[in-house]
Amino acid sequence: PAGDPAAAADQLVQVEQIVGIRYGATGGVEYRIRWRAVGRGKPEHTWEPEENIMDDDLIDDFEAAQQHEIYAEQKMSTGVAVEVRNIDEGFQNSWAAAKVVRVSRKSFTVEYTDFEEDDGSLMQEVVGRERLRLAPPKAAAEWKPKVDEVIEVLESDCWWEARVLSSGGETVDVKYRVSDEVQTVDISDKTRPCNWLKVASAKRG
Repeated sequence: PAGDPAAAADQLVQVEQIVGIRYGATGGVEYRIRWRAVGRGKPEHTWEPEENIMDDDLIDDFEAAQQHEIYAEQKMSTGVAVEVRNIDEGFQNSWAAAKVVRVSRKSFTVEYTDFEEDDGSLMQEVVGRERLRLAPPKAAAEWKPKVDEVIEVLESDCWWEARVLSSGGETVDVKYRVSDEVQTVDISDKTRPCNWLKVASAKRG
């Protein structure tokens, strides 16, 4: 009945969690959302485009967990080339090249390839396993980014995820996921597929 508080409560829903990720039918990233009804309702699931998710932390936490799950099986050892997921302000969710120089029971000491200390020595950092992945291979020579595909772009010595807006032969216009900045970049050794997203999309949640 109209005005029934219990009936109104049944219609109120909130996001419980993100449980899946995929490329949408028309391109772009979509997330499978588990909605939790307030009251007597049952949880429901819908696929929502990335722009419909207002909570960036919800996306960041889900994607970090997905990446950790995918990369957890990779073997890390001293001397191996890796990339480190950045957590510093302004660089969140980008990846920087490094190598493992020391392994302990719960952490890894890495030496960055492109970042230096004030004295000119290469910067080192102790990081947890959840922030590491093996350095991905270069893109195949025949690889061409497609419109709405999420790729990785090398900028400021870090790899950033970006969505392809348009393709023009040897260049693509991209929109960075972390900042919404639009830029034209060359298809070269500074671009490559976003492999973790393809693996996560295949699971479908």
